[in-house]
Amino acid sequence: MNNIMNPLNDFVAYLGVPFTPEIALAIIGYSLASVSIVLIYVMFSLQRWSEKVSNLLLHSITISKSTAPQSFERGETQDRISELSRRFPKLEVYLFGAIIFTLVCIGIIAAVKAKSDISLWLSVTPQAVLVLTYVVFGLATRTSGIKELVEAREYLGEENS
Repeated sequence: MNNIMNPLNDFVAYLGVPFTPEIALAIIGYSLASVSIVLIYVMFSLQRWSEKVSNLLLHSITISKSTAPQSFERGETQDRISELSRRFPKLEVYLFGAIIFTLVCIGIIAAVKAKSDISLWLSVTPQAVLVLTYVVFGLATRTSGIKELVEAREYLGEENS
């Protein structure tokens, strides 16, 4: 565990200040604020994708009721469904997931370093809640989006594409 603490100790020593509980609280606070900002950006990105999926589902329902089975509009909508299923914002989710993980680790390391002065439970719990929110929201959005895309395909008569 001491090897993990060395970069944080080195960074604080580079700043020319001793590692105190106040420094640990500042690091934890900045970590939480940064994770919150990144989490909000990822949630908006996932929400945009989810809205596009929902709009495409409504469009496919309308198309299925108003066009013939072999119409050009159905084929175009099926192409849009395939494209949207590939356009899930994976890069943003993975990249910002790594950033969130790094920031949370920094906050936890600071909390462990100052555990005699700061309750570990009170400093790590908010970090865990943010990570849990990230994971649950991401998985729920992805799962519901995929279900809606499958439903849109079914409306257009496409079985398992």
